[in-house]
Amino acid sequence: MILGIDVGGTFTDIVLLDNQQLKLQYKTPTTEDIFSGVLDALDFILQSVAPEQIQQLNISTTIITNALVRSQLDTVQLLVMPGPGLNVVNSFPVKPFCLKGYVNHLGEICQELEPQQLLALPPATNIAISGKFSVRNPRHEHKLHELLLKTNPHGNFTLASQLSGKLNFIRRTNTCYYALATRKLLLNFEQMLLKALSARKLTCPVNILKADAGRISFATARQNPAELIFTGPAASILGIKALVQPQATCIALDIGGTTTDISFWADGQAILDNKGAKINNYHTSINSFYHHSLGLAGNSCVQFADGKFIIGPASATPLIFQGTSLTLTDILAYLDLISLGDKLLVQTYLQNNFPQYPALSVAKQILQIALQQFKQTIQALLSELNRQPVYTVADITQPKLFQPTTLIGVGGAAAGLIPLIAQELALEYIIPEFAAVTNAVGAALAKPTIMVNLQANTLSGYYTLSQASQKFPTQPNFTSQIAYQIAKEHLLALAAQNNLAIDATDIKVVNHEEYPILQNYQQGLAINLTLQIQPGIAFSLLEVQ
Repeated sequence: MILGIDVGGTFTDIVLLDNQQLKLQYKTPTTEDIFSGVLDALDFILQSVAPEQIQQLNISTTIITNALVRSQLDTVQLLVMPGPGLNVVNSFPVKPFCLKGYVNHLGEICQELEPQQLLALPPATNIAISGKFSVRNPRHEHKLHELLLKTNPHGNFTLASQLSGKLNFIRRTNTCYYALATRKLLLNFEQMLLKALSARKLTCPVNILKADAGRISFATARQNPAELIFTGPAASILGIKALVQPQATCIALDIGGTTTDISFWADGQAILDNKGAKINNYHTSINSFYHHSLGLAGNSCVQFADGKFIIGPASATPLIFQGTSLTLTDILAYLDLISLGDKLLVQTYLQNNFPQYPALSVAKQILQIALQQFKQTIQALLSELNRQPVYTVADITQPKLFQPTTLIGVGGAAAGLIPLIAQELALEYIIPEFAAVTNAVGAALAKPTIMVNLQANTLSGYYTLSQASQKFPTQPNFTSQIAYQIAKEHLLALAAQNNLAIDATDIKVVNHEEYPILQNYQQGLAINLTLQIQPGIAFSLLEVQ
């Protein structure tokens, strides 16, 4: 038996899968402490099954995504070593401190650090360190870390070279920043989750989804929490794949209580963002789907200011559920678009706050504003999508314009909004069975993933592997083909160590860079190769129904 849990900003959903069928599902409000909401979800399932019957628990969450939307991340001091000639103004989420010290593209030290620069730095608890070409030689990052530890032994540090083997300095630095800015969120979430599992004597393996929809252990997740920023949208994509198996060119909306996650599909696959996940308009080196999290959803607050209605990004408990703020869910209920709660509470609120207008007229106006926000956001994303080359999960280039024909709707608020949004966009629509717990389904069905990065310099005579702390000698005839075989064997060995049954066909090349190098009249190769066990779903619920 497998449990899938999705902890959203508003609701916590849980599903139980057994014999490739969905046996139980439950939705409960997410609590501020996380613990109570997860405990309530577990209690519902454990009425029917014993804790020892649960073999695996996979979890996704929009907690970090929602914190991004609300700008609730930790403060991080960013130290960068960009080297000569690179203008980094406005390249990062915060203004960085630029330090001397430079490594060239061959990994050679061209300029040493100047430790006296550190004396001018203000005190900081969280410090992110990134150097250009540090993936070729991380010595400066490590040395800087050592120096800072002497005066700040209790500080929290991240080093960009340890998070990504990709060369793009800007994206790698942004990844480093967000990994530290979200670290406390992950640690708090993990603590509350494990507390709930312990309280109910659940001892099964626990994994969490990352942005590319693969599941990993919390121990692995702690190394780079930034990879979890879009775990909620990733679960949504897996759930849609399991419940709908889209074939047409589609747009999918996962309308939750706090945010709406928008994804795009072609040839049966969700489209990947080939520039890396974009967080607050800053690209990172995180593998992710091309998607957008919109701060407009079922429980978005409706406020009236400066003569106009503003919907979101703040959210609250709807009036129909004994809340005190007017929300989009209240409007849907009042207009009979969903069957929830007492709509007379909404009517009373509208009449008291807008006595000069009929309540029905006000409600329709608010709904229309929300629909236009959805429409304008989707149209802007489509325009952006059609201005750049993007790739599907199967690495299929989309040379023609992306022209959707179908709108897929999932999430708790989908039933009330999707038909109307589809009408605005002139699209057909699908709302699948189990739409309200799609993310939990996706989490439950997520396949495990492991990534390995190999870097080689044949002139230096060695290669390195992520997860291995030593250097290995290269042979005179070392090529990318040999590098692939070495990385593949290492990946399969890691999978075996983690008790993962993986077929070699599941291995995918996610990054490959190779170029000739010339030094002292000798020619060699520099190789940067990253392999990953392909994320996906264990099976489709449509195939077994």
